[in-house]
Amino acid sequence: MRKVLESLQRGAHAGLVLDRFGPLAPTDEKNLPERKDRHLTAVLEAAGSGATRELYALAFERRRSTSDPELSRSFQRSVDGAMVIGLGIASTLEAGLRLHQTYGVPFVPGSSIKGLAAHWCHRVLGDDRGGEHREAPLWRKEGDYHRFLFGTTEACGAIVFEDAWPIPNSIAGANGGLRREVMTPHHLDWQGGKGAPTDFDSPTPVGFLSMVGRYDFRITWNGPPAESATIAGWLDRAAEIVSCALVDWGIGAKTSSGFGRMVEAETGNRANAIATVAVAPVGNRADKRSSGTPARVTLVAARPKGGFDVQEEGRALGTLTLGTSPAGLSPEIGMTVDVQVHNDDPVKPQYKWPVASKPAKSVPPSKRR
Repeated sequence: MRKVLESLQRGAHAGLVLDRFGPLAPTDEKNLPERKDRHLTAVLEAAGSGATRELYALAFERRRSTSDPELSRSFQRSVDGAMVIGLGIASTLEAGLRLHQTYGVPFVPGSSIKGLAAHWCHRVLGDDRGGEHREAPLWRKEGDYHRFLFGTTEACGAIVFEDAWPIPNSIAGANGGLRREVMTPHHLDWQGGKGAPTDFDSPTPVGFLSMVGRYDFRITWNGPPAESATIAGWLDRAAEIVSCALVDWGIGAKTSSGFGRMVEAETGNRANAIATVAVAPVGNRADKRSSGTPARVTLVAARPKGGFDVQEEGRALGTLTLGTSPAGLSPEIGMTVDVQVHNDDPVKPQYKWPVASKPAKSVPPSKRR
């Protein structure tokens, strides 16, 4: 009966084959490696069958056509070698792989992209380079720019990092964008707490699958209403951060072994990309204004100790913490309000609420001269 069940067609959805149609439990461990190898082969065959390829191509085009170019940015990057996403997720084998639940294709979750970008921003843009990078604290984890882009535990960020889907024609090969790999841990007994590692331990081959192809990365504006130039500036900055992190650090598991690195889809360029991210704040200007100059800002986030993070058109992200709002005004996130400049710092401008003018005292006619 086992041989009959193993010979059945397991399906054409690679994700289902990998996660649900694992090798049948053997009565002994003698043929277990061969069974696992056949299971990986079945996954590759399902991915390369093309049964869901046409449906996925339609879904990919529909997803791309619904994006608003004024509120999103997209770019393509190719895998330089191979990439592993989801190696540690639950699987019928020792190593997992992240495949799309509907279409069975490999993809990069948006949460992974956001985590990579946030960490790269903190480590790279947050490095003050010996005092040369004045705005570095703003890009660190607790800095205003970092909190604005990526959010905090209390509030969401201004950017949505969407799942990266593979370009349909880049996974149209025999294995559907997947590739067989092998790792050889040498000290399984030691890792299992059964003794010290020695040079006489034999390697244990463990097969797993990796991802190849070209991927479409997409970010979308999720911040408050703002001027189009302001939104475009933050979107461009976020896209640059993601792109540089993919090229410089890579994404997914086993990046220290060369997995997960990306190159530009058109040129194959893998040069260090840190220098391509401008470190000056969005909209930096040299024309410094005096205190009290009228300005109009958008309230983008509430600050933990009171006040707001605000965005003025053409200026860096600033703060509004001084004074009190005018009578009858209930400030809300996304609202555009009239304020005054307090300190027109090009890195982090500060604003204040206008001081309400006091009504002139009326003088009785009898006391007038």
